[in-house]
Amino acid sequence: MTATMTTATEPRMITRVRWTCWLVRVGMPISLERWMQSLLGMAWGAKGPAQTVAYSRAMERYQLFGYNACPFCYRVRRFLDSAGIEIQLRDTLRDRDAHAELVAGGGRSTVPCLRIEREDGVHWLYESADIIDYLGERYGIA
Repeated sequence: MTATMTTATEPRMITRVRWTCWLVRVGMPISLERWMQSLLGMAWGAKGPAQTVAYSRAMERYQLFGYNACPFCYRVRRFLDSAGIEIQLRDTLRDRDAHAELVAGGGRSTVPCLRIEREDGVHWLYESADIIDYLGERYGIA
């Protein structure tokens, strides 16, 4: 794009620019306004972020099963890091007890797997996209 000078007789064209940025954490474009609102904790939804976080922390506990070389596990860990969510990580390759717990509780050894402890029992959530969507909803991250 080259800059051109306008003379006093030429009308200036003013265009509205919609700022879009690429966020590495999600891998998809979102508007700058929405990104700023998510940073400030003003995400959209029926519940406010403070209510959602309070509910999540009070009612649920999480453990993420996986291992470092798994690209899908990396995707979830990258989301957790960028969102500032701290969850206990269980390495299923190095920790035999973690692998045994995953197979016994979830019924399969597929990773990543999110173990969710609620009042009504333990639930196992597989698939990186589903885990990211679930935690994003719980923590009010759009």
